[in-house]
Amino acid sequence: MATKPVDYSIGSHISIQTKLGEAFKGTIFLYDKPSNLLVLKEEGSHSGVHNIRFLRENAISKVVAISAPEGTVNLDLPSLSHQRVESRMKDALRKAESLANQINDSVSQEAQAIFESLSKTMPCRWEGQSIVVLDTLWIDFPYSISSYRECSDTELVNRVSKMLTNARKTLNLEP
Repeated sequence: MATKPVDYSIGSHISIQTKLGEAFKGTIFLYDKPSNLLVLKEEGSHSGVHNIRFLRENAISKVVAISAPEGTVNLDLPSLSHQRVESRMKDALRKAESLANQINDSVSQEAQAIFESLSKTMPCRWEGQSIVVLDTLWIDFPYSISSYRECSDTELVNRVSKMLTNARKTLNLEP
């Protein structure tokens, strides 16, 4: 049985669920069939503000039509605050750089998993192949309690030791 193609009429109110489980509701602002790009205009956090969401059709798992276009469709682009766009872009770049710095391609998967486990509760960074916790405690290969560098903060050492032991246990690694 063939499925009915989705009607992406400009101005239609729809609800969408993506293949990642995200749900969005808004008005179709644009649909470009050659690129399978759907542009959805969503209500913003307060009156007069809208969010514009770009979605590839192949990332959408479900579309529910809420209502057909009402009267004349307004195709004016919403105004943008260039300052806000710039600020959001800088924040996104900072977050992306921070996430990229959390990945160390020169260590094993186990070392990366240990790092990720520790960094969930404490600020950690890579310095070469060493994990640095709170800019105070260095953990060298093989990333166990016996591979700490000298650290005068015994409270931190004890706390990290418990976390490291739990992380190694969870990952089925020797303590």
